[in-house]
Amino acid sequence: MTESAPFLTFLVPAAIGPDQLREGLLSLAAQTSTSFEALVVRGPGDPDPDALLAEVPPTLGSRLRVLVVDDDAPLGWLEPAVAQARGRYLAISEGLTWFAHFVESCQLHAGDGSTTLRGLVLHQAVEAASVGGLSGVRGVRAPVRRGGDAFSVLEHLGPRPAASRHGFALPRAVLGDGALRPDPELGTAALRDLLLRVVARTGVTELGEVVALSCELEGTGTGLGLERDEDAARLLAKVDAAGWQLPAGSIAPLVADTQREGEGATTAETAQLRHLVELKDNHIANIEAQLAALEQRVARLQATVEKKDATVQRLRAKLGRG
Repeated sequence: MTESAPFLTFLVPAAIGPDQLREGLLSLAAQTSTSFEALVVRGPGDPDPDALLAEVPPTLGSRLRVLVVDDDAPLGWLEPAVAQARGRYLAISEGLTWFAHFVESCQLHAGDGSTTLRGLVLHQAVEAASVGGLSGVRGVRAPVRRGGDAFSVLEHLGPRPAASRHGFALPRAVLGDGALRPDPELGTAALRDLLLRVVARTGVTELGEVVALSCELEGTGTGLGLERDEDAARLLAKVDAAGWQLPAGSIAPLVADTQREGEGATTAETAQLRHLVELKDNHIANIEAQLAALEQRVARLQATVEKKDATVQRLRAKLGRG
């Protein structure tokens, strides 16, 4: 992949603030693969990133572009950013620190480039701190993994998702055929709606690695969950209505989280959501079991054919000697 056509484009909104922007860009400077670009997107009222961008290492500076948008599209800055991206894959980088192997891992698992790639994300609680006179953050406990090892729709639906939508590399080609249009009724769920529709069309290839670190300021919450159970129910209904098959996953982590929170009985919408997704997962698991049984039967038939071929060869050898 040449530099004029990078493998991956990081879409970075300037609205995340200078501290997070600096940390995220520095993590890109450490990538083991250089086949990427970073598109810093600045909307109305966002801080000017030019002074900060002038401080980044020259090897990264040559891969940076700044896009000024009016932010009035249904998905805000994301739509014009996708239109300007040159990468074969896109990663949305809102305050993430990317581990140095992210781009390289995506390249190794991309295959024909039509599948969504997913790596796990670590989450760490932090507090505001001053380091050498500069504002920053300091970890208050060790990073932890949220969500399961396998993709589950329940990590991205519901009022308290078990994992963020981050850690994905989305094939840019699928975003150019209308998948970017959100459902206005879903409100703040628009980005999650986009992710699930792309995943439903392309499937998920697991990177098998932790690829990023997401920090959460103590007492502020992540702000990544849907605001209402009804949003989650409408989103799942939208997926069902389209007849999409979502990759299998486990609902156990989310159920356990709800029980630990001691919230008591769940709402009818949330219970129905869990039930429907569990049915989906069980259906896919049954199909996978049937496929495994068929593969075993084929293996047995192949072994029988090989034995018969060996017998034929022995008989021919005897006839030749006779």
